[in-house]
Amino acid sequence: LIYLGRNDNQIKIRGFRIEPGEIEKCLTEHPDVASAVIVAKGESSEKYLVAYVAVRSQPEGGDGEAFRSHLKEALQTELCDKLPGYMVPSVFMLVESLPTSTNGKLDHKSLPEPTPPVSASMLRAADQNETELTIAELWGDVLGVSLVGRDDTFFELGGHSLRAIQMLGRIRSTFGVAPSLGILFSKPKLRDFSAELTKLLKESNDARIPSIEVVTRSDLLPVSFSQQRLWFLSQDEDVSSSYNIPVAIRLVGALSTDALRKSFNALMQRHESLRTVFALIGGHLHARLLPIDVRLTLLEEDLYTRSDGSEALGTLLREESLRPFDLTSGPLIRACLIRTAPDEHVLLFTVHHIISDRWSAGILLNELSAFYTAFVRGSPSSLSPLEIQYPDYASWQRTWFNDN
Repeated sequence: LIYLGRNDNQIKIRGFRIEPGEIEKCLTEHPDVASAVIVAKGESSEKYLVAYVAVRSQPEGGDGEAFRSHLKEALQTELCDKLPGYMVPSVFMLVESLPTSTNGKLDHKSLPEPTPPVSASMLRAADQNETELTIAELWGDVLGVSLVGRDDTFFELGGHSLRAIQMLGRIRSTFGVAPSLGILFSKPKLRDFSAELTKLLKESNDARIPSIEVVTRSDLLPVSFSQQRLWFLSQDEDVSSSYNIPVAIRLVGALSTDALRKSFNALMQRHESLRTVFALIGGHLHARLLPIDVRLTLLEEDLYTRSDGSEALGTLLREESLRPFDLTSGPLIRACLIRTAPDEHVLLFTVHHIISDRWSAGILLNELSAFYTAFVRGSPSSLSPLEIQYPDYASWQRTWFNDN
């Protein structure tokens, strides 16, 4: 490895390190350009790029001004197609030749002084509406960029997926709507992203989604659309077990079976969804709640003394995971505690997808642990009461879709 020294030709503008040679190479690919050099002008946040372009020749007898104007426009268009926005010069200076010193190097002092472009901040703000200006400010805060224009692209300004998530959080807090990450990836230019956000704001104002409210608990309760779909899918005996969600965990150490049993019962009292069964009446599906004091039967198996313990464990887990539920009688959750060593157990609990999903199963497991800890210690649970239950959500969903 040979150290050749640092590259002092780099230019830093708005936080980006730019290699002038890359821009110069693109410029000299144009047939009317003999040579080119890129120079940074201005101070700090108002720094901008100037392209000094030596023209090969100008058509004789033609309109020189028109030729130069056309060439500047063509060069700018080509650079916009090939390079990120921050690498496109703000000013193009066409000269007959680039001045050189006696030793053949570029004479920077002899380059003609360009007319500065409109102040970058003024240029960026001139055509921006209020939404674009607010987004530009948020992008600048997240990306550490002082000036953001409507034609700037989030990812070209240094954005990546983590910063995108951070920025979308700021958008949500500021505007009250939550654009998806997909919108930003498909519309990364500020003006396009702003247009999508404006659409979301209009849709949000046109259709305000009401909050979920607690509904009266009657004998028959509404079901959600997903529950209705899963009910009919589960009527096929060949696939009914396909909607079982088994969760198995290994427990090592002393275990209080009594505390575990109480924890499951407390979990069922806490979540109405775990006490929900279903009834098809007059062609319409309804949900019913089992009594709050319904108990879960904890099945216990001891495989510790068996010589085929490992094989038996696999068989038992498989059978319990696939055993179908009766959606009309419930409960639609069950648990099996399997002893595999003196101080080692495997706990398998299975729920039907019609009352839970895999993400919710993780929450149930965490709450089960909280209840177990409380019962073992003889202290109150740290879990806060639930303000909204699944029947409230199902009723809200039905009402909102019917109204809209």
